[in-house]
Order: sequence, then C-alpha cells, then structure tokens
Amino acid sequence: MPHDGHYPFASVSPSPGGDSGLAALVTGSTRGIGLGIAIAVTLPFAALTVLLMRLVLRSRKWKSATGREELLREQGVVVTPITAAAEGMIRIHGELWRAVSTHPVPEGQPVRVIKIEGLKLYVEPVETTVPAT
Repeated sequence: MPHDGHYPFASVSPSPGGDSGLAALVTGSTRGIGLGIAIAVTLPFAALTVLLMRLVLRSRKWKSATGREELLREQGVVVTPITAAAEGMIRIHGELWRAVSTHPVPEGQPVRVIKIEGLKLYVEPVETTVPAT
C-alpha cells in the first residue's frame, strides 16, 4: 500500500496540513466549538494543574521519611538491656534494631538515636522527668 505521508489519526509529517491543529488553536478556528465550551473545558484542567504543581512543590520541602535521616534523633524503647560491654535491642518505628550505648540502659528505658553505623544504632538514654507534686 503506497504511503502519502499522511496519517489517519495524527499528522506528524511536515506536510502542509501537518500543523493545522496548532494553527487552529492559535487563530481560534475551532470549527463548531464555542468559546464557552472551550473555557468550560480548559479552566478545570488549568485549576487542577495549578493545584497539583503546588502540591508537588510543597512536597519537596517535606522532611525525608526514609533511610538514615528518618532514624537520626528519633526515640525508641530498649527491648533487650544495653550494657557497656554488649549491644542490646531497641524498638523504633515498630522495628527491632541492634543498639549500643556508652551508658548501661535497662529494658523499657527510652533512648534517642545519635549515630548510625551500618545496621547498628548508637543511642543515648532519654532523661525522663517526673513532675513534682
């Protein structure tokens, strides 16, 4: 079948009719589509585009929620006591992690992550204050 450079659904060739859609858009020749309909279709899409772009730009400022940044300075609870000579286990964000500390920390004590090295967390005890009565 010979090919004349025209496509039935889209004109992508550099033929004289190739840019007719762009020309119609620029000149306003929409063949039967009134201005009211064009505006009624265009404005909701424009508003949706602006809304989505604002959400995307705002999300770039959010704190990273994965990886090392998520765990640093977060608090967890000791599950297996941490001694000066051995590591223990802490629960943080519902996960169990190996942890070490320069101070002995008993089970149930809250701790704060100060450093991450591989899969081991370095923690310090969180001072819990008891309100005076």
